[in-house]
Amino acid sequence: MKSYLVIYNLYRPNQDYPKIEEAIETQFQTSKRIMRATWVIKSRLDAGQIRSKLSQSIDSNDQIIIFELSGNAAWQGLEDETSQWVEDNL
Repeated sequence: MKSYLVIYNLYRPNQDYPKIEEAIETQFQTSKRIMRATWVIKSRLDAGQIRSKLSQSIDSNDQIIIFELSGNAAWQGLEDETSQWVEDNL
């Protein structure tokens, strides 16, 4: 499986973050929120297929972008558990 970075912005008043969060957690067993609207997931799907699945959980004026990860990353300030998860799943 490949690792992907999922980032989204929800613009509707009273944004429905729980809806997109639930979609990520239920459709991608290996997933971790690393920031408010940023997740790392593992999937056999390609970026376009992931976008299509998750787009069903956001409004038409919201934004979502999926990047395939190469395994090389650097970060600062993440909780220890999150840092370890990212290291293990890149």
